[in-house]
Amino acid sequence: MSYLCELEFAINTAQKAGAFLMQNFGNENKPIWTAETKETNFKIQMDKESDKILRKEIMNNFPEDDIYSEEAEDIDRGRKRKWVFDPIDGTIPYTMHQNNNWSVAIGLVEDRTPVLGVVYMPERDELYHAFIDGGAFCNGFLVKVSQQKELSKAFMGFDGGKVIPGWWNRGSFAELRSKLESDGGGVAMLYGTGCASVPLCQVASGTPDFRLPGVGRIDGYLGGALEPYDMVAQVPIIREAGGIVTHLNGNEWKFSKLYRGDPTILAANPDLHRTLSSYLGPEINSYYKANPKFLNLENK
Repeated sequence: MSYLCELEFAINTAQKAGAFLMQNFGNENKPIWTAETKETNFKIQMDKESDKILRKEIMNNFPEDDIYSEEAEDIDRGRKRKWVFDPIDGTIPYTMHQNNNWSVAIGLVEDRTPVLGVVYMPERDELYHAFIDGGAFCNGFLVKVSQQKELSKAFMGFDGGKVIPGWWNRGSFAELRSKLESDGGGVAMLYGTGCASVPLCQVASGTPDFRLPGVGRIDGYLGGALEPYDMVAQVPIIREAGGIVTHLNGNEWKFSKLYRGDPTILAANPDLHRTLSSYLGPEINSYYKANPKFLNLENK
């Protein structure tokens, strides 16, 4: 099945929201810390304004589809197709300017399977997109995951996630990070950006390409306590680039509504994914023993 119509729409819509965000880039965006936000998270007004742009476009063009967004109420009518988006993934980098890793991320889900993804990074001037059986692209060029098989030479993104009282304690991820950074057995480097969409896309573009000289490249990504909007768009991009995307327990990554599914993600090329799963096996088992609820939710 082709998703060319939906792809064109998602690209145009992401670029429209991205242009708006760039017009307001550098303006005072005071962090809003409220009871609605997580303990380690804040919102800004531009989150809401970008959400309005995306929501309006989807409702006008695909009125029969459901909508899931980080910033506003879901439109959940039990429909097969769902648009899942993050109007600013990387609110902290967008606001605090410590790096340029932020994006507008739009994904399309059918029966919990992500089938299309568009991630637009306005400040980096990079646009990733993919749909099932259509290949993965960055700025119009086909991208592929890296071929790195050796753990000690792997560069990985890592995000312990947000503190969410009653749902997630970031400390339960400490063993995994410690193992990955251990001497004589860990990866070459872990890094975080305050954003999930950019490093996940960089897994997809892991193989160097002279046509994309400034595009970031990493070999894998491991995240915990991420919200579904942080991941949906990137899943088909990585898979179409030849990568494997699962939860930490090895189950296929599928969309679940917030607080209804395992919030972890592990993405890499097939060889490195197997190596990581094996190397982190004891720590992964320990993690699920500390968080047994994640094994009894939608994505079991």
